Amino acid sequence: MVALRLAEAHLPTENEELLNWSKDEVKNSIPLSSFSEWHGIYINEIDMEKEDIIKNILSVCNDMGVSFHKKVKTDKWKADIVVDYQNYKVAFNVCKNPRNIEETYTTMRKERVCGCWLVLSGMYNRFSLSKYPCFPVEDNSEGVQIHLSQVWEEKKTLLLSDFVSSLIQGKIRYAETMKVKYVDVRFYKIDCWKCGRTNDAYFVYKTISENGIETEGGIDIFNQTLVKGIRKFVDEHRKMDIALGEIKPRYSKTVNDSYMSFGCKYCDSLFGNFFINDTFMDVIYSARSLPKALVEIDEDMIVNANCWYKLKNRI
Repeated sequence: MVALRLAEAHLPTENEELLNWSKDEVKNSIPLSSFSEWHGIYINEIDMEKEDIIKNILSVCNDMGVSFHKKVKTDKWKADIVVDYQNYKVAFNVCKNPRNIEETYTTMRKERVCGCWLVLSGMYNRFSLSKYPCFPVEDNSEGVQIHLSQVWEEKKTLLLSDFVSSLIQGKIRYAETMKVKYVDVRFYKIDCWKCGRTNDAYFVYKTISENGIETEGGIDIFNQTLVKGIRKFVDEHRKMDIALGEIKPRYSKTVNDSYMSFGCKYCDSLFGNFFINDTFMDVIYSARSLPKALVEIDEDMIVNANCWYKLKNRI
């Protein structure tokens, strides 16, 4: 992926040969003020990356035995590759800055074409996931990855080959809502402001459906079904030494009212919202390393999802 370093950048001097530089050195050593001189290098790198991805898509199509067309252009839309599959088509575009996605996607759907845009990283593009099928392309030690969604700092990605075959087969879906099957809860330590003893509190890290959908939060931490499940988990895992006080309404002098709250297991003092939120902000970025509980939800609980996912194979 291409990113230009803005600080401490320099161009090759007369004694330095550009050909002796690695691609990363070239990409990372060109200041914006001189970018126009080396614009061709940047474009060539993007073109090479695009062609590599297109070759991978074509390879998957060949392995699947499906027919395809390259560089398709109609009066209303165009695509790098259009795949014929069963009674519909899938159109792939590989680009840096997709434009008019909503209009183009809607037009394609009317023609029974499922559009997809694989978004390359670039200097100026700013991209966020949405309900339209635009997916950032990332490259790491495991290969080219397609970014589907993100839960806190945890990215949900698929290898390019897996993504392409899954999309063609209709397994890449967008969920606006989901039925919760499990709640992933993380515990963290908190010292009582009154007696000084160490307690535990928790937060909802993510909610999970049977279909493989995962999303941040989405459920009240004091939901009675969830609290019941956490109590059961704590009782069954005493070796984890989780010191969780009673969850109940407590009176707060600050707000002059009572509200559902965490409290000290030992002296029952209120852990107020400000106190809890402040501690939460200190631990959220290390959430993946915190003790966790996976609580099964045995009632119909629907939450907002608004994310892409791969449909799990049904046994």
